[in-house]
Amino acid sequence: MKAGDTFVSADRSLESHVWVVVSDPDIDPHRVVIANMTTYTIDREAACVLQPGDHPLVRHETCVNYRMAQVATNDGLDRLVARGSLRLKQPVSAEVLDRIRQGAARARWIDDACWQVLEQQGLLDSQ
Repeated sequence: MKAGDTFVSADRSLESHVWVVVSDPDIDPHRVVIANMTTYTIDREAACVLQPGDHPLVRHETCVNYRMAQVATNDGLDRLVARGSLRLKQPVSAEVLDRIRQGAARARWIDDACWQVLEQQGLLDSQ
């Protein structure tokens, strides 16, 4: 996978969230930060809110759920795609990926391991 790639679980009974590759797997394929997008509500963190038009699968106000961000391996993700467990979708644009990364820098709830990967890759510019 590449930075900005998106995917969903092929098993719709598990979850329907769209996930995005936030870190740069070309820099560190053994530690790839992924985060999901979920419907934005008042009780969700608003570090990065997306609107319809930001991505084809964003149909209403949506936020990046940094609280559920995870570190995976690129090989592991590729195996899940090859096995049919994950379905690739259209990548986010470079502008949206930048907004997601800026949001990670502002996020109150993000796993330390995810933060460290993004920080080590120089992706936490909070401008």
